[in-house]
Amino acid sequence: MKIMIRMIEILLGFIFLGAGLNGYAVLFGFEPIAPTSPAAMEFLGDGYLLAMEKASKSLQESY
Repeated sequence: MKIMIRMIEILLGFIFLGAGLNGYAVLFGFEPIAPTSPAAMEFLGDGYLLAMEKASKSLQESY
């Protein structure tokens, strides 16, 4: 059971890391790896809020 929980933690970590890196691709003007929601991009914009949200996803993987 402990091994299964650890495997799920690692899988979720990779998902959050991928989402954070995808956001940085959008932030720096590259084509995103995964499609992004137009409504989310309208809400977050191009400024500091997008960078802060994507940084929190990337950092969350390390904890």
